[in-house]
Amino acid sequence: MTQISMSARWHFFWLALATLAHPWVFATPASAQTPIVLDSQLPKALQRCVSAESLQASYARARDRHAEASESQDTRALRVELRSQDDTRAEVTQVELRAFRGARYLGARVLPIRAQDCSALPETLALVLDFLSRSAPPEPDTPPDAPPAIPLVRQPIAADLTEPAPAPPHPSTESEWAVGLGMGAFFGALPQTAAALQLLAALRIPRIELRVHATVLWPQERSIAEGSVDMSAYELALEGCPTLQLEPWALRLCFGPRFGIVRASSRGFAVRNRGPTEFSLYLGAVPEVAFAVTATTWLQLTAGIALALQRPKFVVQFQALDPSLQLDGPSALRAEIGLNVVQIF
Repeated sequence: MTQISMSARWHFFWLALATLAHPWVFATPASAQTPIVLDSQLPKALQRCVSAESLQASYARARDRHAEASESQDTRALRVELRSQDDTRAEVTQVELRAFRGARYLGARVLPIRAQDCSALPETLALVLDFLSRSAPPEPDTPPDAPPAIPLVRQPIAADLTEPAPAPPHPSTESEWAVGLGMGAFFGALPQTAAALQLLAALRIPRIELRVHATVLWPQERSIAEGSVDMSAYELALEGCPTLQLEPWALRLCFGPRFGIVRASSRGFAVRNRGPTEFSLYLGAVPEVAFAVTATTWLQLTAGIALALQRPKFVVQFQALDPSLQLDGPSALRAEIGLNVVQIF
């Protein structure tokens, strides 16, 4: 026969008493984890912050903090829908959360989300989901496709996201090619005001534009004594244009050299100046205002000045004994205006 000593009896007595006084010492294992099905239609910047796995882990921790609630023992799958109500470029994005357990609609909340701490989003959604799960009244099941018209309550809960919202498409961060055609007027390039036809090609990179444009000045004729003189000019300009973008406007200051060819030909007498063709060199500074007519078409208005570093002079000799006549040619300081239509590619 097995005998139990007095000390053993006291040991079992105190063990039974401790069990009655502290039942949590022998707590049952935690209930099975609630599966979460995530249906997210958030923008990419927010989708990377929350997944079904991270939300389920956060929800499990939230349930453990309310283990005494009867809802925490229901292990049926939760379906969570996430929708964005606002333009994601705004500082605060309104995110709507809708929760279902099976065919039962648990409720919805709208959360204002700010972009500073991406990792806080799963914990925030889990708190709201746990609140909806525990506070849903025992109503008859409602099909998920036709939830009751419950007004959405804005909760003072905000998650901060480290990733900024997507930047607007303009100003562009990539290089672009542009070509343009325009008309203008030059004051001081020829004896009289000259109309100009301009062809432009440009490379646009962030905050600056590099361009080259060719200009043809309309020929002019000047009658002198018994004859006349025809003058024409052609010019090629290289410019750098720092840009200030103010959608849909753009402001630029273009500067650079202008290489020109000036031609003069006569009828009835000779043009003497080491030949009928001379070269010119100007340094120009041209402010510009541009306006976007469409996403790829711009109007550009320019007006500026150019300083001559090299300018030609033409002399007409009438007779051997008569004094020579110097023609009015390119000025030391000239002005120019232009209007161009530019297409972006």
